[in-house]
Amino acid sequence: MIKLVASDIDGTLLPHGMPRIKETFFDVIDSLIDMGVYFAAVSGRQLPSQKMLFEKVKDKVIFIAENGALVEYKDEILSETTMSPSLAREIIADIQRTPGCEPIVSTKDTVYISRFADAFFRSREKEILYTTTITDDFFSKTDKVLKITACKYDGIGETAAIFYNSWKKFASVTVSGFLYCDFMEKNVSKGNALEMVMEHIGIRTQECLAFGDNHNDISMLDKAEYTFAMKHADDEVRSHAMYETDNVETTIKKIFNLS
Repeated sequence: MIKLVASDIDGTLLPHGMPRIKETFFDVIDSLIDMGVYFAAVSGRQLPSQKMLFEKVKDKVIFIAENGALVEYKDEILSETTMSPSLAREIIADIQRTPGCEPIVSTKDTVYISRFADAFFRSREKEILYTTTITDDFFSKTDKVLKITACKYDGIGETAAIFYNSWKKFASVTVSGFLYCDFMEKNVSKGNALEMVMEHIGIRTQECLAFGDNHNDISMLDKAEYTFAMKHADDEVRSHAMYETDNVETTIKKIFNLS
């Protein structure tokens, strides 16, 4: 029996270009909770963005944010894994040296961006509900860093492979969409966060259902028994899933016999 449903957000629960979750999905979450099934929103997004997105049911949802670096349930932080300051500084410097790349530094309460990235992020704040802070000096910030993102506006592509090869021994590195490559502390992943949540609430792997579409979802798909990749996902992601779908809400309704 499935007791936990975990879903990525962007590109999975939210089709590309859709800024808000459909109202009907909040009813689905309510129905799952009534059946004794937990729902986890799993994302590379910051926690405030996720909580605003799920405002109507935020007290019922398990939030796995920043690719697993921060986990919260009912306003209780279950896990917070920050990067060492020295590692964060070295990664930021490498991103700044890379042509066409801008660093994005995520902390618990805000995302630091450079003034060069400001126009891009201001155009997206209404879409992704991010809280951002402009800085001219990332190295002067003393906030604990949860995640660093390299953003390349014409596509992260081969640059992500270079970053991965450079940092894989020291950090968790994953592609998170067309524009982004994310860096977290070495043991951080969506999969490890999901495993921690399952242990916390007493759920076995065989009782977990997961949905994903991108490379940062692979570790999560590997931790669940029942797994769906979105049909638009690439071959590698789909190879880690048992099934494919083009609609998370419809699939959940079918599995749980919801009208």
